[in-house]
Amino acid sequence: MSELRDLSARSAAAIEEARVKIRQPEGLVAPISEEAIASLSAWLDSLEGNAAAGHHSAVKVGMAKWQAESEIRLTAEREGYTKNRAALDERAELKGSFKALCVKAEALKAKGVPLGDTILGLALEAEHILHTIPFDLKSGRRAVEAYESALNTQYNLYRLTNR
Repeated sequence: MSELRDLSARSAAAIEEARVKIRQPEGLVAPISEEAIASLSAWLDSLEGNAAAGHHSAVKVGMAKWQAESEIRLTAEREGYTKNRAALDERAELKGSFKALCVKAEALKAKGVPLGDTILGLALEAEHILHTIPFDLKSGRRAVEAYESALNTQYNLYRLTNR
């Protein structure tokens, strides 16, 4: 029950964060309702009461059904939480990729690879998009991909001309 409550709270928080930080977040899944959690909890309380009253065969059947239902709810809540975090996680991954590309750009400059104004412009554009709230995932993906492609192209050209 505590895991289900925790997942529900984290899922709700992820929805709120996505709505603030991501432009038009897609695929958000409503967390399990407090009523559904209360119902599972009441069912468990009933089973405990039946166990205390000595109705062990009924408790055994009821417990198997409760466990199956709670596992279904937990699985759904885990999947929902993952979906609710997806855009936020992708944003973090894009930021990480961009940072790695900036390190790569510095390494290329140190090797004497000329980066030029176009690549620097792409880096500035990507940085701006990655730090804009609400964040547009499609623009972020395109900006990081364009920057990476330009860096790779420039490096390959440099290698071909400096053999």
